[in-house]
Amino acid sequence: MVWHVLDYVCKNEVAMEYLTRITSFFQGLTNPHPTRDWYAMLAVATVVALVLAGVAVYFFIGIQSGFIIGTQSGAQTPAPTVSRERLMKTLDVYGERQVNFDAGGYAVPDVSDPSQ
Repeated sequence: MVWHVLDYVCKNEVAMEYLTRITSFFQGLTNPHPTRDWYAMLAVATVVALVLAGVAVYFFIGIQSGFIIGTQSGAQTPAPTVSRERLMKTLDVYGERQVNFDAGGYAVPDVSDPSQ
């Protein structure tokens, strides 16, 4: 199979021309040409810079618009609020506990009040 392909390439003039161009290109890389080499490095650096700039623009626009990093717009539960009514109910419950504790004759524990 490989021999048939090589035989076809060797007999085909267009294929031989491309093969000659490719081999001469790689042979030319072994010989230094400062102008060609600097232009090649400049081309590679330009392509890398353009790719990096494109990625930076993509991330900037994506983050600004919320496409990449965004909050969920679902319903959020509101934070619990303290109302006077609920606070008074809580104080009443603790008042009843204090009365029951005093009626039992237990000493009041020495606990510091964290709110003061």
